[in-house]
Amino acid sequence: MDNPYDRIPYLGRSHQQTHIEKIACIPFLFDIPFPDVHHARVLELGCGDGSNILNMAYSLPNATFVGIDGSEVQITRGQESISITGISNLELFHCDLLDVDSSFGTFDYIICHGVYSWVPSHVRKTILQICSQRLSTNGIAYISYNALPGWRMYSMVREMMRYHVRHIREDHKKTEQSIAMLQFVGQHLVDPVDSYGAFIRETMEHLSHSTSEYIFHEYLEENNQAFYFHEFIDSLEEHNLQYLGNTDFNTMNNLHFPEETQNILDEISNNIHNLEQYMDFLRCRRFRCDLLTHNNRELAREVTLNPFTKGYFTLSAFHAQDENLTPKDIFEDILENIFIESQQKALKDIPIFAHTIQSLFEHWPQYVHFDDICSYVQNRTMDFSQGDKVEIAALLQTLLLRNTIDLHLFQPKIATEVSHRPCASLVARAQIRYQFSISNQHHTMVALKDIWMRKILPYIDGKHTFEELFSIMQGFVHEDPSLHEQEASFHKAKLREFLSILLQKGVLVS
Repeated sequence: MDNPYDRIPYLGRSHQQTHIEKIACIPFLFDIPFPDVHHARVLELGCGDGSNILNMAYSLPNATFVGIDGSEVQITRGQESISITGISNLELFHCDLLDVDSSFGTFDYIICHGVYSWVPSHVRKTILQICSQRLSTNGIAYISYNALPGWRMYSMVREMMRYHVRHIREDHKKTEQSIAMLQFVGQHLVDPVDSYGAFIRETMEHLSHSTSEYIFHEYLEENNQAFYFHEFIDSLEEHNLQYLGNTDFNTMNNLHFPEETQNILDEISNNIHNLEQYMDFLRCRRFRCDLLTHNNRELAREVTLNPFTKGYFTLSAFHAQDENLTPKDIFEDILENIFIESQQKALKDIPIFAHTIQSLFEHWPQYVHFDDICSYVQNRTMDFSQGDKVEIAALLQTLLLRNTIDLHLFQPKIATEVSHRPCASLVARAQIRYQFSISNQHHTMVALKDIWMRKILPYIDGKHTFEELFSIMQGFVHEDPSLHEQEASFHKAKLREFLSILLQKGVLVS
């Protein structure tokens, strides 16, 4: 049977929200038992070339990972990456989701990202059946899907694009013409300044920065079904599953809304399902990343300060892919614009809080444990007490609810400086063989635009000194117009800059 993902493979990507550590953070916050991520057994349904779980397997060598996908081309590519990296705790299988049975065993975490909305209804039922039958006792499943009401507008764009290319057979022409049609609509709107015009222009801008394979599979595939949250919840009942939470923790509460809105939401919502559905209405949410577990488990979703005294933290804005945005810019923006409501002061005006943010800033790209944050603050204040620790934990809770920081459960091997023999992660060096984007140790993606960067990355393997890397770089100069006919000192500066970028983006490992 013809598989469109064989014809147009997806680029291998790491999705931060799918990392089992990110998944485990939700029950961690609620003090709900969850499987140890370091020794977990993990299944990814629709794994593509396996890049997502390959990166997890690299950072969690004592866990076991299994990926399945219906695209033989993508699985073959993934198996080549496994062979090149020598990662031994991951297996990839070319098979249909309908073929997953008891022979696969049980899993502590099941990941299904970018699949549920893009398959027929009988396959969606199979996905939920797999989650029900193959999850361990305290296991957690992750399923993402296009959500309503937000996706409704994008569905309109998809329908226009599909109409325009309905008679075109060649995949690449379909993609080209679908974008051309959207540009035509954007340039010839009857009222370019109304809400419709603004949305079309925004979508054009978004797709102009998207890859052709994303556009093809997201907008032109036959199957793309969006759901209201309550519809998804209703579908869980027959499979003996229940909703645990969402990987976007800040979206599970109504504290972002004005007090009047909070009061109304509390009045009309008698459970978390109703509350989240109404908040989806208010946010016009278009995508959800929901977590499921067995429905025989008792779930209490109360968050105390205790988890915040045990976790690691980073500034979430530092994960932005905007190369023009420096950590210093982000840091200053946070200090200027995040307020503590009870005091109506900016963080920069409250020393203990400013020092907390400063500690995250200075330790980047590494994660910072709560105890290390407290030690940092203590070394910079005259008086420091147990009460100050409580204040720091409360601040971290506030910042997490505001989506300003990320919570982590362990410290991956991330370099803190460019060493004499710098080393990029095995996964990044494997991925650069066939694509321009690489995974980092934060489980996000980094785009390498210059040809020489992509060619030299495999040599940043911990075996070559800076001078040796520079010599190798010289051999690639003729292939990159930006380096052609430049002085050697310019090339050395570019190499230092590249290594600095890899360090700041969390690609270099210790």
